[in-house]
Amino acid sequence: MVVVVISALLVSGGLAAYNRYNERQLVVGAGKKLYNDIRFIQGKAAAGEKPADCQEGGAYEGSTLDRYELLVVSNDEYSLKVFCVEGSNEYEVSLGTETLGKGVTLETSGIGTLFRVLAQGGVAEQFCVSGYNYIYRVRVSEVGEVNDDGLVETCTP
Repeated sequence: MVVVVISALLVSGGLAAYNRYNERQLVVGAGKKLYNDIRFIQGKAAAGEKPADCQEGGAYEGSTLDRYELLVVSNDEYSLKVFCVEGSNEYEVSLGTETLGKGVTLETSGIGTLFRVLAQGGVAEQFCVSGYNYIYRVRVSEVGEVNDDGLVETCTP
């Protein structure tokens, strides 16, 4: 009987540690995905890479690439977009929407960030992915530098 009680205590402690590890990994995974998506649009903007819709034969043929943006849609969702312009007309091309995992939320001081083409800088922004008492921070500076702060104590730098 004593062996069964000791075994049950050990198993319950192991399960609790496993659950904490899983929760931490959900936040870290969502934070790294956000960081990689920001770096993706940063690279596309720096290279001046137009989406197919803005190229010859596309829906917005003749337009000029203006910027790439990451826009926060809700506290657990963000979208990646490209904007091309032609005269006074602006065309938006969606690159997709990402949803964070269950129990994970996204906090930001604004509505998102953007990168102008050919390394002309971006909009400073701070993103905090949080959940299960963990916070993962990603920052974008005014010159377009992306910083992955990883897990932090608070969302404020």
